[in-house]
Amino acid sequence: MNIQCTLSDMFIRIKNTKFNKKKNIYCFNSKINKNILNILCKEGYINKFNIFKKYIIEINLKYYKNNSVIDDIILISKPSLRVYYNINKIKKISIKNGIIIISTSKGIMTHKDARFFNIGGEAICYVY
Repeated sequence: MNIQCTLSDMFIRIKNTKFNKKKNIYCFNSKINKNILNILCKEGYINKFNIFKKYIIEINLKYYKNNSVIDDIILISKPSLRVYYNINKIKKISIKNGIIIISTSKGIMTHKDARFFNIGGEAICYVY
């Protein structure tokens, strides 16, 4: 399974779990999944995640007043169409709620961090 497939698989599992009002998700363990989950945990979209087995990650979703904190996750870059944001486009982004996760030369980070470090990269997803 390539990187984009494990990523889209994780996002679909999060969406399905959110609609079913469950707390835990199990998805494939990969470096990009762990980096994105670190960002989601730091930004307060999920409670925690841990490596359940060698190839499986357990994700604990965060709920507020019986509703998931994550409203939606939209995949921006797809295997058939890669989307890149340069620093000028990142500076123009004004999102009231939510984050855009970007893969840069300095690693995976939010659009706010990319603006701070003054670098662009491939836009992975939009979480709100």
